[in-house]
Amino acid sequence: GTPLKSLLDKMRHNTFMDVYQNPLSLCIIICLLTSDEYQEDETRTDLYKRLYRFTLQKATKRMKLSLKELERLYIKPLCQLSFKCLCQGQFILTDEDFRQLNCDPEKVSRIGYISKQVVIKGIDSEEQYIFSHFTHIEFLAAKHLQHMTPDKRNDFLSRAYNESLFAFLYSLLEENVKALVEMTSIMIKKSRFSKQTSNSFIPQCNLMMYLIAELKQRPPIKVQKLLADNSPSDIRCDDLLPSVFFKGLKVFLSIPGLKQKSIRFSLEFFFDGVSDQYRKLMEQLVHCSHVERVTLCWGASYR
Repeated sequence: GTPLKSLLDKMRHNTFMDVYQNPLSLCIIICLLTSDEYQEDETRTDLYKRLYRFTLQKATKRMKLSLKELERLYIKPLCQLSFKCLCQGQFILTDEDFRQLNCDPEKVSRIGYISKQVVIKGIDSEEQYIFSHFTHIEFLAAKHLQHMTPDKRNDFLSRAYNESLFAFLYSLLEENVKALVEMTSIMIKKSRFSKQTSNSFIPQCNLMMYLIAELKQRPPIKVQKLLADNSPSDIRCDDLLPSVFFKGLKVFLSIPGLKQKSIRFSLEFFFDGVSDQYRKLMEQLVHCSHVERVTLCWGASYR
């Protein structure tokens, strides 16, 4: 059916690839395909929000706690520890990590995000707790950042670089316009999204398009102004990019504040034929008043 085709298309274009790479996330696919609530325009963050709600709903029944109790006692500490793991680049937590937050690791492991394993060291053994997938660390760390003070959050964003984390956080901050504006400003400076050149061969250049694509609504007016004021004059993209890039680009090109005939496009082709998303992009560019010209390139002839 249509929901299945839509989901498979997103997986095929690497948009949701991490969703089905671990057993915990597979359950969300089953729920989506059997739910009347599924929408084809759901973002990657939407899927992880859905998984988060599903996981907590099951945990409240299993642990006989209210949602507020579960979040206060166990989810908030887990999000904090996820942020710590992300900063340290690790999957594993120890009893000591939980002890520092006065949190019971055995009960946290019943929620579903982490599992316990026993490590034998000589004649001794040690209990460790491991996340089922690194993307869950990124999502929970983004939840922690969402509630962090603006100064601390912005300081971290200025120093760190993690596209997956940034995308989760950008979506989570969507209803907090002030925070979204601040994050947009930092991301514009951090990426190479500027009045010069946005080059798809440089990963940072794609960042703003990925972030814009995670929003459910058109970016707030203040965010639109920031993007328009810092719009690149040249954008280079290729048919190897994931579909989420083109979704963000489509939103970006619809911003009213962009100057007329201000952007030059270079489209690179690596595959024979033209994909549907690339064809739609070319059709959009032809009718876009912000575009000065479009250059088509084949193979690795243009870098």
